[in-house]
Amino acid sequence: MRRRKFLSMSCLAVCSAPYGSRLLAQSPAQSPSRTIQVSQEGRRGHSVVSAVAINAAGTDVAAAGDDHMVRIWKVGEVANTRSLRGHSDWVRGLTYSPDNRLLASGADDRSVIIWDATSGQSLRRIQLPARTVYSLAFSADSQQIAIAGFDSQVHVRSAESGDEVRTLDCTCRDIRAVAWSPDGATLAAAGQDGKLLLWQAPSGQLLHTLTADRRRIRGVSFSPDSAQVATAGEGRNIRVFDVAGGTELAHFEVRGGKLLSIEHCGQSTLATGGSDNIIRLWNLKDNKESRQLAGHKGSIEALDYCTATSTLVSGSFDTTLNFWQLGGANRTTLNPFRPIG
Repeated sequence: MRRRKFLSMSCLAVCSAPYGSRLLAQSPAQSPSRTIQVSQEGRRGHSVVSAVAINAAGTDVAAAGDDHMVRIWKVGEVANTRSLRGHSDWVRGLTYSPDNRLLASGADDRSVIIWDATSGQSLRRIQLPARTVYSLAFSADSQQIAIAGFDSQVHVRSAESGDEVRTLDCTCRDIRAVAWSPDGATLAAAGQDGKLLLWQAPSGQLLHTLTADRRRIRGVSFSPDSAQVATAGEGRNIRVFDVAGGTELAHFEVRGGKLLSIEHCGQSTLATGGSDNIIRLWNLKDNKESRQLAGHKGSIEALDYCTATSTLVSGSFDTTLNFWQLGGANRTTLNPFRPIG
C-alpha cells in the first residue's frame, strides 16, 4: 500500500506526519517581473482583478473584475490593449481555448460570453440559470466549454453554438472551480462542501467523489499529463489525487491565509494564492514549499500559467496583475493603460 503523506507547512517549518518532523529554512521570496495596475475606464480608481487568463502561446493575457470589463494586453507591447464590453456585473471567470481562437468570460450577470480572441468581437452569449458564473474550462479540442457557479450543476455547452451538451449534478449549490484535463478525458468540479467530483468527460459518467477540504474549495488544477489533480480551499488545504484511482498522493496544510487559487506550473510544481497576499510554489517531487512570490498587497484570486514561456500570471484585489518568470527576473512597473475598444 502506498504511504500517504501529510504535510503541515509555514514559511519556516514543515512537519511530515506521522513519521517525524524537520525544520526548513524560510522559503526564498521573489518579486514580479512586471506589474500592471488596472485603472477603471472613464472614472477614478482601479479595478479589482478576480480573473486572469494567458493564452497557450504566451502572447496575450486577459484580466477582468469588478468593473464588468474584460481587458486584453499583448505581452511586451504596452500600448496594444483592448477592452471588451458586454457584461453588466462583476466578471469572475476567464479562459482561453487551447487553440487560442476563443476567449470566454463569465460573470455575476448569469452569462458567459464567447469572444474572438484576435478581434475581440463578441461571438455568442450563453445565458444560464446560475445566479453567478464563477469558473469556466474549455475542452482539449476547444469544442466544448464547462461552466460552473452558484448552482448545483456543471453545464457543458457547445463553444460553437452555445447549445447544451449535458449537465452534471454536483453535491453542493455553490461550485467555485471547474477544470478540464489537458487530454480531454476528465472533467473536475468542486465547491462549498469541500468535495471534488471527477467525471469521464465523453460520457458524463461520475468517476470519483473525493473529500478534499473541510471548507469551500476555491481552485482545481490538472497536471500537464492529466494523471493528477490538485485542489486548494478555504480550509487552507492542498490535496493532490491520482485521477485514475482517486487515491490521495499528497496533502499540504498551509499556516497562512485562506487558499483562493491554484495552478500547475509544469508537472512537478504547484502555485497557490490566497488571502495572505502570498503566492507559494510547492515542489511535488520532495513535497516541500520551494519558493514564495511576494508583490501583491491584496488577496490573490486568480492564477494562470503559460508553459510556452514559463510565465505565471496572478490577479488580486489590490487591483494589479503581476507577471512572474519562474526562473527569476527584475521587476518592471507599467503605468496604468488606456485601453482601446
